Amino acid sequence: MVLSNFHLHSDPGDNVAFSDFLFDNQAFADAMYGSMNEEGVFTAQTGQASTLDDANQMNSRDKFTVIFQEHLKEAGYETIVSYEDAHGNFNGVWSFFCAFASLSSKLRWYANEAEVNLAIKKRMIKTTQGESPLVYFDGATMQIYQFPSRSEEVVFCRTFPDAFGCNIVHRIDPTKLDITAANLEIKPSGAVDVELGVFTKVDIPKNSYVSMKDQTNDIYFPPSTYELIQNFTKHPAGSDYAFLDEFLSSYGFGHHYFVSFSSLRLFSL
Repeated sequence: MVLSNFHLHSDPGDNVAFSDFLFDNQAFADAMYGSMNEEGVFTAQTGQASTLDDANQMNSRDKFTVIFQEHLKEAGYETIVSYEDAHGNFNGVWSFFCAFASLSSKLRWYANEAEVNLAIKKRMIKTTQGESPLVYFDGATMQIYQFPSRSEEVVFCRTFPDAFGCNIVHRIDPTKLDITAANLEIKPSGAVDVELGVFTKVDIPKNSYVSMKDQTNDIYFPPSTYELIQNFTKHPAGSDYAFLDEFLSSYGFGHHYFVSFSSLRLFSL
């Protein structure tokens, strides 16, 4: 039997006799991955949500959550996201995670509010009163799940201090010089296999910002929007706009779920 979704009800953080046997078990993770199709999603509750004061997860009750997630990645799951919810009647905020068998299945996680509401309308059976059977979930709620809480970020970085993003200072130092885009120019690079490059017209002191003020005006293209652009530019009616897809692919800052326009701004001067 091939599954598209599987939910594990036992918390990896539960202090029970079989925690190490079940969650520190590569064979179990391999079995979960092997039972799913390529669009599969594995979900699990992990216990009470983290707080800002919580310790490194490897030194807490969340140790087996971390170990289990590593086994899932080793089994083949492309990516894992965490979220929190307070509607489970646990007398507190509870945490969960989803492991996606492919990047295409993860893209749906970042659907916008309208897309989620449309999917609910298409797939859910209405009650006899003609209402949605979902009490605590809709498109707006899904937007909250899409990004981790501040507490979860802090505890994650305590556990993995060298992970991407954990060493970034999330503030702007007003004493540092900000080199504006007017002091930059685009011209032929001269490097091998590189057509254009960004060059400075002035000397840039060490540790200066480069166009920092402009970076607060990002434009994001979520997966569904980017897919529409790709499909449109491939159609004869949109062939004149094929440069837009190439522009985003060449100069956008790519994530699994969106393309940022901040790095494109320099190339539109």
